[in-house]
Amino acid sequence: MRIRVLVLALVLVALGCKKSKPPPEPLEPIDSQLVPLEQPPSPNEQAPLTVAHVTAADLHVEDAGPVPDAGVDAGSTIEDVGVDAGELDDDGLDAGAKPRACAADGKTITCSASCWCHTNTLATISSLKGLAIVGDALWAVGDRAMLRGDGQRWNELYDPAVARMDFPGSNAIDPQPTALTAVAGAGNDIWAANGNQFLHFDGRSWNGWRLSKLGNLNPVAAMTSIGDDDFWAVGRGGLIAHGDRRTWTIQPSGTTEQLYGVAAASRTDVWAVGTNATVLHFDGEGWKAWDAPAPHDRALFGVWAKEGEVWITGDNGTLLHKVGDRFELVPSGTTYGLFSVVHTPDAVIAVGQLGVVVRSDKGKPFHIEATDVAFNLRAATVHHDRIWVVGDNGVMLWKEL
Repeated sequence: MRIRVLVLALVLVALGCKKSKPPPEPLEPIDSQLVPLEQPPSPNEQAPLTVAHVTAADLHVEDAGPVPDAGVDAGSTIEDVGVDAGELDDDGLDAGAKPRACAADGKTITCSASCWCHTNTLATISSLKGLAIVGDALWAVGDRAMLRGDGQRWNELYDPAVARMDFPGSNAIDPQPTALTAVAGAGNDIWAANGNQFLHFDGRSWNGWRLSKLGNLNPVAAMTSIGDDDFWAVGRGGLIAHGDRRTWTIQPSGTTEQLYGVAAASRTDVWAVGTNATVLHFDGEGWKAWDAPAPHDRALFGVWAKEGEVWITGDNGTLLHKVGDRFELVPSGTTYGLFSVVHTPDAVIAVGQLGVVVRSDKGKPFHIEATDVAFNLRAATVHHDRIWVVGDNGVMLWKEL
């Protein structure tokens, strides 16, 4: 027993003699400044509109203020290509997809993992916002940009260096307005929106038409056409305008909300969407509001309509589908804003913020397709055997069907 006590005493003495470890010295401050990361743009952000004054009397327009980012959508036939979107990260974007060899025009080219391919244009500093099919041609417009293509090649119709359009008679427009937000057309008639005015090409020359003649100062965000003499345009302050080949009239919309998108299935079946979950329908007699199963403060951007089928896109990945006489909320698989949507009997494709593309094949759940771009995609349409998408920084993508 005494031996145990003695051993314990020796242990206690040894512990008492052991030096305690000094506290760690504080880290020296870092002299370099931390640069905050740039936050992704909100779908509701509005870029300021810069409208140039022109010499032609019909093209003089005052600064209309901010213009929404919106696209003109259209649809055609799309086939199920069966591309796997790969493994997705927490934001719904394809994190590990790699470029792949894709077949196009009888050749093999390198595109994204989902076979989205790039087209290089001179409009690399422009934001392309409107896209439409007119006859057999594709038209794209944006900031300092107007392009016409046949599905294989694109021609730049606006040269920022000289501020003119490369068309007969366009010298009357000097300088060329620089902020085009939407385009629509039929036959030989092309209408492009620039603030609260239109540029009109009749197959021979360009002329201007000002909505301010009708007392409207609100800028146009989106356009669509049904036939040679049936055009629709929507914009800020609940603006809805209806036009033919020669003139435009203002339609009572019953709202002051910002309208971002418009689509027409027929002359008596037209849809418009906008801020605060606004959904409007024209039945041939007037515009009426519809209930949308989305938060009241949710902005709706794009709409597609054909033969009773309606799809709507919006902020935070919102997707609405008209079923019978009501809309249903459909999971999109992303929380990014969706700006434009196209639909065919086999697929629904929506594009939007930071390069996101979501697709549903034959009623299956939506999945993400890799695009390899991080710029906002504003508008989509289908032309012959390709789907085309345009967006910020002159982005122009296509995919074989």
